[in-house]
Formats: sequence, structure tokens, C-alpha cells
Amino acid sequence: MRKTNQRSKRIVKAVALLTGLSLLAACSNDGANGEQTPTATNSPTPSTTVSAPKVKLDTPVTVTMLTKDANMKDEALPIKKWIKDATNVTVKTTIPAGKYPDALAVAMASGDLPDIVYIDGEAGAIKYGQQGALLDFNKHLDKMPNLKKFWEKNPGLKTRGTSATGETFFVVHDGAGYSNQMVWMYREDLFKTNNLTPPKTWDELYDVLKKLKQAYPESYPLTTRDGINKIKSLATAFNTHTEVYKDDSGTVKYGPVSDGYKKMIEYYNKFYKEKLVNTDFLSSTVQQWQEMMTTGKGLVTVDYVGRIESLSQAMPGGGKPLALMAPPAGPGGKALLPNGNYMLGGFTVFSKTKNLDATLHLIDYMYSDAGMELVSWGIEGQSYQSAGGKKKMNGANQLENRTTFGTMTFGSYGRHDPESSLSLVAENFRSDYNEALKYAYPQIVLPPAFTDSEQEVIATTYQQIIKEVDANLSKFILGDRPLSDWDQYVAEIQKLGLQKVLDIYKAGWEREGKR
Repeated sequence: MRKTNQRSKRIVKAVALLTGLSLLAACSNDGANGEQTPTATNSPTPSTTVSAPKVKLDTPVTVTMLTKDANMKDEALPIKKWIKDATNVTVKTTIPAGKYPDALAVAMASGDLPDIVYIDGEAGAIKYGQQGALLDFNKHLDKMPNLKKFWEKNPGLKTRGTSATGETFFVVHDGAGYSNQMVWMYREDLFKTNNLTPPKTWDELYDVLKKLKQAYPESYPLTTRDGINKIKSLATAFNTHTEVYKDDSGTVKYGPVSDGYKKMIEYYNKFYKEKLVNTDFLSSTVQQWQEMMTTGKGLVTVDYVGRIESLSQAMPGGGKPLALMAPPAGPGGKALLPNGNYMLGGFTVFSKTKNLDATLHLIDYMYSDAGMELVSWGIEGQSYQSAGGKKKMNGANQLENRTTFGTMTFGSYGRHDPESSLSLVAENFRSDYNEALKYAYPQIVLPPAFTDSEQEVIATTYQQIIKEVDANLSKFILGDRPLSDWDQYVAEIQKLGLQKVLDIYKAGWEREGKR
């Protein structure tokens, strides 16, 4: 792709600033396997009154925290003051240099950790917990009535942090995952100009892309980023999934060796040969993709729901040129995309913390209604305004508010009220968030907790399978391997130990079902 000119640089900068919602939670998502997905514009149901310790401790105390969010290093961050004023707990954060997983591993190996450790993903938390570095929350729920109540209402979230042997080392964050939902979006203005309607099937999608290519020869009508991963995410429309999953009957399967998956790859291979998709889809960067979408080179795409607003606002002319459309259904499939309404990050506690009571008190407060309200909205007149019975956060977007106030920073909240972030969305884009969830796959597909021996197989055999699958899918799409080789490819993947992986997933999910 040609070098970005000055106008394109301004477009990219504008999109990066406006993306807000979709970028924030994308690195860390909420929900749980099999858990009902909440409606985006409804705040979480208030919990019933619980018999909890008083919120503000009698004596000031400092609780230390390791987290990856650079915004949290500012000790004058307003959200830290709000928390201190409410609880009498000062949060002192450490932000390590370099890649967070590497820094986290070093910290764990040292045996000397802060009181609270933010971790991205339950697998890491369970691993470190089983090594003795982290606290089992199950032994301390008598001191955490709000968290206990939260888990009773959301058992799937508790399950996610629970090991194969029953210890719960991880408290997942909740309330911001709605912005992680992927959607199909299209240039509604250009569809109308060319008298086209959004396609409902992949056959109709092919016809529409061909007509768009004829009308706009320099375009790549379907433009995506994130390489083969974005293509894999479309498999839910073909009655399969992108990874190991359970079908409607409860049978454990691996999507990329299914007939439905083959059909999807056949379509994409045809799109690629006819240049109906961006030919650099395997290497296209976010910036390149944004430029394509905002300059009329890309006309249909799949990305985070918040991108509809950010990309639209970066296009000349204003309005809402991009619109959400239902996912085209593949043969035998439905209008679905993977369920992204969940978060990865959450709290863990150092097993040898010297501030146990205060640390547990702080986390418990984060999962109370009052705590959620404070860390999501802050203080009226300072971080939000009220008018006509409605609240609205200050600032241009949530990305700005992370820096200004600290809201929705990793480590600053347990539960997040989605209305806080959605209050910053332009009115004509708000309905997209509810609409997006209508097309989410019914289950959130996440792996179960594995035993040490199982995890070893997952880290070796399954990772090798994924690597081979990705390489072969790319070859099939590009035409470097004929689709007539599909059965041979399936046999190759099975020989790598696929059945052993499926048996491990099945055993893990069965353990979860017995709890």
C-alpha cells in the first residue's frame, strides 16, 4: 500500500482518538462461558441489600497494586482520590516497564508481590495460584459479602477464575465487554446510491461485492484487518466455530476441520481471486485498514461495534455513512458472529499480603453497587453532569476520561456500569450496541480450567495444531494449496493429536458442570 499522506495521517489520528469504546475493552473482556449476555444499554441489575462491613475503614491504609495501565501510575488520578475518600484506602500502583506478561512472570518468580496483582486472563491467574503465589478467594468470602453476592448472580464469572481442583484465584472484571462485540458494517450511503440492499446470505454477499467492484473498480469491497484471525471469526455463520467448542448437542468439536469451515474458505478463496477482498488482508495494519475504510477503498468490513462511529466521524461530510448490518448467513448457518461480550482482566491477591483485610475490603467494595457507581461515574459536577434524569460523562470519549479521571482503567474497577461509557456515544450510534448483541453467538466460548498435565498438552499439541491450521487456511485462500486437498489437510490436523485435545476440553467442561 502507498505511504500515508498528510490527509491520511489526520484521518488515522482522528480515528484513533474517536475509537474509544472499542479499543478500551478489546484487550480485556467480560462475561462467562454459557452465561446470559446482558443488554448493552441496561446497567447491571442492582443487587439486593447485603449485610456488609461499613465502607469507610476507621484507619487509613495503603494497598499496593501491580497493573499494566499506564494511566494508573499517576498518584493524583481523581479515581484514586474518590476511592480513598469512600474507603479510607489509598491505592499505590506499580506499572512495570516492558511487556506486562514478562514483567508479571519476573514479579511472580521473585516471591515478593504487591497486595493486588492485575492479570489478563484466568489461565495465568490459575497457573500462578497453583504455584502458591495467589490467594484462594473461597477461603475469605465471609469478609467479601458483595463479591459473594455478585458470584451468586453470575456463577459463570466465578467459574472462570476457578482451577480444576476448585480454588478460585481470580476475580474477573465485569461490565465493559459489550464494546468488544464484532459486527458487520457497510457503506449505507453507497449501497443506496447503487440501489443495493444488505446481503442476508454469503451468496448474496458475493453478488453485492461484485456489483460494488464494478461501480468502484479501485476498491476492495470487503476489507478486513488482523490477518487470518478475522476470517476465522466469520465461521459462526456456517454452523461452526473458530476453535474448540460444544455444539447444540453438547458434542465437543474443532471448527477448522468441519465442512462448514471448508465452505467459508471456498467463498473467501473466490473473493480473493476476484479481488473482492483486500489482497493484503494477511498483513494489513489497523492504520492501513482505517485509511481504506475512510477513503472509499473499503466498503464492507467486520470490526468492533464502536468503529461504526469512529470511522464515520473520520469521513468527510459527517452523518452516518457506515451502518451495522446483520451477518450474512452461510449455507446451513445463521446470522451470527462470535460472542465478544466478556473481559479477560481481573484481580488476584498475593497469598502473603500483609494487608489482607484492607485488600479484601477494597476488592469487595469494587463489586458493590456503590463501588460500581463511584468508579464508573465519579463525582457529579467533576466527572459527569446530570440533566433531565440522565447522567453524562464529561470529556470527548472514554479514552480521554481514562487519562483525565481514571475511569475504566485496568485496576480501577471491578464492576463497570456500561451506561457511563455509552453516555459518550452520539445518540444516532447508541442503538448499534444493542443491535450488535442480537447477532452474538449464544455462548461465550472460553476454555475450561485445565490440570497441569492437560495444560502441557494445550501449550504444545494444541498450539502446534493452531499454527498448522492458520498456515493452511491462508494457503487455501491464496490458492497456494488447492481446496481439493481439504480432506488431506483434515487428516494432517488429526494426526497432530486433535482428538487428545478434544478429550481434554471435554473433561474440563465436565468438571465445571459438576461444581
